[in-house]
Amino acid sequence: MAKTASQNALERKIFSFLECHNMCVLCTIDDNDFPRGSPMEYWVVKPNIFLAAAEGRKLDNIRRDNRVCVAVYAQFEENFNRMQGVQIFGRAQIINYGKPAYAKAFERKGYFGIDLKKNPRYTHLIKVVPDFIEYIESELAKDVIKTKRTWRRKE
Repeated sequence: MAKTASQNALERKIFSFLECHNMCVLCTIDDNDFPRGSPMEYWVVKPNIFLAAAEGRKLDNIRRDNRVCVAVYAQFEENFNRMQGVQIFGRAQIINYGKPAYAKAFERKGYFGIDLKKNPRYTHLIKVVPDFIEYIESELAKDVIKTKRTWRRKE
């Protein structure tokens, strides 16, 4: 099924917003079913989100339950009257050092020919494949209820 003009416009808004930012909160589910939020740097290889991560609880959580949410937002302006952000709901995949997808994703970030294994912060790569993305922007409508739009990945 072809996307509508409004779906295409929403997709452009979402990915334009994501490409203008680089910090997010990655939310995973721990072994007690509690959410865990980790502030992280990210980059986009449309439609996926990539994050570099050292070994730790967020990776343990993803190995057990790969459902994640990534939140990215701009600073609120004018006493909360201007807001913009996204929540990305999807599945995370862990890509280990040495896999072709690992090097390719880092090259998209601009890291070429660097031995990333020497830096423990970059031991693993998390790839988030969005199922759907909620986009909120106060400029979309005067009524706050109508400021949220949802993008869904097409199979």
